[in-house]
Amino acid sequence: MRLIMAAVLAGLVWCGPSAALARQVRIVVTGDSNIEGKGVSTSEAYPAQLERALRAKGLDVAVLNTGRNGDVTAGLMRRLDSAVPQGTDLVIVSIGINDLTRGETREYVREMNGKIRDTLKARGMEVMLFGANQPLKSFQDGIAEDPDFHVEKVRRPSQFHLNPQGYAHVVQRTLPVIMPVVKKLAARK
Repeated sequence: MRLIMAAVLAGLVWCGPSAALARQVRIVVTGDSNIEGKGVSTSEAYPAQLERALRAKGLDVAVLNTGRNGDVTAGLMRRLDSAVPQGTDLVIVSIGINDLTRGETREYVREMNGKIRDTLKARGMEVMLFGANQPLKSFQDGIAEDPDFHVEKVRRPSQFHLNPQGYAHVVQRTLPVIMPVVKKLAARK
């Protein structure tokens, strides 16, 4: 037993503490208030629920929430370095609805999301985007008009945020798309 413990400690000293955590997949979920979790506690927002769901499937992940209320694509582009730390394996992005409510075109939002994606990929990160024509679809796909899934019971432009049940629905819808990417990243480590 002492020999085993000595070998483990020697391995930690030799490889450093980061080697012990090397198999953990680091995920950042970033975007606007629907990522931040406006109207719910941090533990009820999408990133926290996604982390619990992935861990329940046996995956060693750490999920960081860097969503910001009211953010737009240009704002996220400016804060990418602080929002997405170096060493992140996967970035999940949902941004653009605030651009649209402020008069920007869908083409502008697509173009900016492409720049965000390309910048993160150039840093060596996998990127998954929410949005039309994306594997994750739009963030509130299928529930955007259902008040049972929202904090606000009456919809107004840019004022329709998910409640814990809404986030749980999004996690269940997106988990089958996200899990294979996380498994692929875990296998690389």
